[in-house]
Amino acid sequence: TPAVCLVGKTHEFHVRTALGCTLEENVEAIRASVAHCVAKGREALFDAEHFFDGYRANPGYALECLKAALGAGARWVVLVFHRPIYSSAKGRDNKDLKEKWLPIIHKHKVDLVLQGHDHGYGRSSNLLNGMQAKSGEHGTVFVVSVSGPKMYDVEQLPWMRRKARNTQLFQIVTVDGGTLRYEARTATGELYDAFDLVRRGDGTN
Repeated sequence: TPAVCLVGKTHEFHVRTALGCTLEENVEAIRASVAHCVAKGREALFDAEHFFDGYRANPGYALECLKAALGAGARWVVLVFHRPIYSSAKGRDNKDLKEKWLPIIHKHKVDLVLQGHDHGYGRSSNLLNGMQAKSGEHGTVFVVSVSGPKMYDVEQLPWMRRKARNTQLFQIVTVDGGTLRYEARTATGELYDAFDLVRRGDGTN
């Protein structure tokens, strides 16, 4: 297979209790596993299991796990939130999430943030601090989506590049070397939205 997804622990409690190893041994296992896949010519994907709980308990250690994977050759950082940082309607905006997570997202150059909860669809361009990232800057694409039949109203907000009302959608994310391809498709499989993120030589997208 051209790509391998590695599931790793980033919560210190899970490392000590479930894996039964030291924090240092876990970080080294992440680094060595990703490096092995990359050395074999495969795209290494690291699923940072329970990252947000781990970050709440010990932010330094949770980030150390991510840095180990990135340093060993994992190329893309995708976060998944239930409650969105950028909501599809003003009344459902999450100011506390913006204040807490946006600085971390931009500092660590997250590529894509997938969000739910709002029962509508909205997708940004490549954003940096709420504005379109300029050439040479690393931006983040934010998506909020819904797959079930329950729908809320969707407003046209400044952060949005694309939106949809009363539309059930599912997402397909594929990675081919230095390109991450995103697609949003309707329940019948029709393509509704898509974009490519391309990793540049300087590490930006």
